[in-house]
Amino acid sequence: MDIFLIGAERSGSQLLTSLLKQIPGLAVPDSPNILRWMTPLVPSYGDLGSDQQFLALVEDTCRLVELSPSPWSGLNLDRKEIAERAQSRSLLGVFEAIYDTMAQKQKARDWCCTSLANVQFLPAIEAHFGSKAKYIFLYRDGRDVAVAQRKAPEGEKHFYHIAREWGQIQRLARTMEKVIGAERFMSVRYEYMARDTEQTMSEICNFMGVEFSDRIRYSLKSEEVLGAMESSESKAGDRKTPILKGGVGKFRVEASDKDIEIFESVAGDVLDQLGYVRGVAPKGKEKFYREDQVRMFDLENDQLKRQAAASLAEPSRQAGLVSTIASRQKHVSDEWLSRLEKSG
Repeated sequence: MDIFLIGAERSGSQLLTSLLKQIPGLAVPDSPNILRWMTPLVPSYGDLGSDQQFLALVEDTCRLVELSPSPWSGLNLDRKEIAERAQSRSLLGVFEAIYDTMAQKQKARDWCCTSLANVQFLPAIEAHFGSKAKYIFLYRDGRDVAVAQRKAPEGEKHFYHIAREWGQIQRLARTMEKVIGAERFMSVRYEYMARDTEQTMSEICNFMGVEFSDRIRYSLKSEEVLGAMESSESKAGDRKTPILKGGVGKFRVEASDKDIEIFESVAGDVLDQLGYVRGVAPKGKEKFYREDQVRMFDLENDQLKRQAAASLAEPSRQAGLVSTIASRQKHVSDEWLSRLEKSG
């Protein structure tokens, strides 16, 4: 069984990952984001039927894993073994071989890839893995996602852009849920998980066909799980709704009414579908933004992204590697090179 987490960044994957790590026989390493980094580069390798080209892809992908911010300790990725183990001469073939090798090293039956960015590659993942794959779709109130994303070192920063990206991700996941079916697709609402981790864990075990044992129930009190829980309180005397357990409702305190209005105007329909209540822009009273207003949002977003990138203590080693690959390869898009510059 191969498990893929999917969803928007800043949706609470740290807590969900800590729960999954309590399941015996499931390897849950920190994700090196193989698909997010390497997919745009695949066309530049040319014909992967060529041994030379395929081995170059294997080498670069293994190196990307080794340069991850949270390396997989104790795992030696033998390039020849990975190449021979790959079920197909493709990035997903290499990806699967690397994860299978990691799980074997940990004596685990199954593995889980925790990169929420997998949602961008759902059709390709489904085509490669088929019925072997199961998906856990993690979703959270997009307005809380926007508050967290604004503070992050990477990603969109303006509420307009975050809302647009968040809405697209939710729509894609919900569309794929209908295609894949409930047997292999599970949705986890962050707010419910933060409120009742035991109930969420019970549902996850049922989805995976694992007994929800006393051992697993006891493990929910571990430092790893408790440490993943955010604990926040509203500011004294604040007129707005208090922040609940797990940072639920932070946007009511940390976002302006203008920010909330922008988000609800852009992605209000998705908030409605997921059962979140709007607060500033009710249905039918959304704002529609002119081209000149959107251009201003673009400028603000770019400026905030530059500021966030400047605050990074050191460049990403993975971004450095991918920049090196891109510079030696041909046919790498200018858009991707631009993204690498901002990441690195």
